[in-house]
Amino acid sequence: MPAGQGFDRLLEQRGIDCEYRMPSRPAEWSRARKAWGYLRILGRIRTLRPDLIYVNQTGSLPAASVYSRVLRIPIVCQVQTLEDARWLSDRKHLQRSVQAFICNSQYIADQTRIEPAKKCVLYQGMPEARLQRAVENARQLREKRSASSFTIGILGRIAISKGHYLLLDAANHLLANGVDCRFVVIGEGLTPADTQAYRDAVQRAGLADRFEFRGYQTDLEFELGRLDVLAIPSIAEPLGRVLFDAAEHAIPVVVADSGGLGEVAKRFSIGVCFHAEDAKSLATALMQTESDYDQIADRFRAAAVDMFRRLSNKSYIDAVERILQSASSQKSAAVTWIGGA
Repeated sequence: MPAGQGFDRLLEQRGIDCEYRMPSRPAEWSRARKAWGYLRILGRIRTLRPDLIYVNQTGSLPAASVYSRVLRIPIVCQVQTLEDARWLSDRKHLQRSVQAFICNSQYIADQTRIEPAKKCVLYQGMPEARLQRAVENARQLREKRSASSFTIGILGRIAISKGHYLLLDAANHLLANGVDCRFVVIGEGLTPADTQAYRDAVQRAGLADRFEFRGYQTDLEFELGRLDVLAIPSIAEPLGRVLFDAAEHAIPVVVADSGGLGEVAKRFSIGVCFHAEDAKSLATALMQTESDYDQIADRFRAAAVDMFRRLSNKSYIDAVERILQSASSQKSAAVTWIGGA
């Protein structure tokens, strides 16, 4: 694994041994240096003789498929983004070494052209601690903010695909309909230029006095606690982890009805949905939330607790275990787990 990416620290905290056989930024290596690095990994895997190779992003699959063919070790591969699903679909030769592909939503599974016998769909399991926090936050009667402005947040990387620019059009619809609202942007663009481009767009739209830029933040409890509602207007979200963050902290959401995000919202009857990429529909959903806030907030909190209960981490791990056991025995696996009833 690459060193310094965060997961290594989580393993160390739990007393799990791990080795760093990749550089922290492999993309910066020359082709010759990469080849030498992958050969060293091959030698190390040959020594360890594991039962299984687990690939957590498809970009590592070409090297892993070589290891699999040389050493006859089966592979399980995660598919977590739309880009990975499409990339993998065009590379049938890489699919042959893999016993199971784990997709994080039915939406991503539908976008991944692989053998049905190897296609798994697993929603993200929720630790018991997240359920308990959701229960505690749901018990606290959180009334609508006393401030005159209705506070709408958007969380995550600033990008067109995440719906940030759609929110500008929705803001104009809200103001035109007499809704006194303000917006909090939590997160940065992929580059400083992306962040500045959005700031400029806000300025051109005449909304600078309505938008607050918080930048990248780690204290989500504080950031979300300042909001009345969180807008999640992503165009093609694979799963929608921001929805889980809002559910944990009992902050009602307005969500796009597309992709894995819409899929999860529909399955767990959570949040107020709007038509993806439709600014007027987004504005209407936000106005509905503002006008009927207490009832919508209560329904959201109840749905959040129910969702976390159904996404039990134990059941999730049981499903993963079934896939790994099957794959390590050189058998294909097609397991679907999208939460309990």
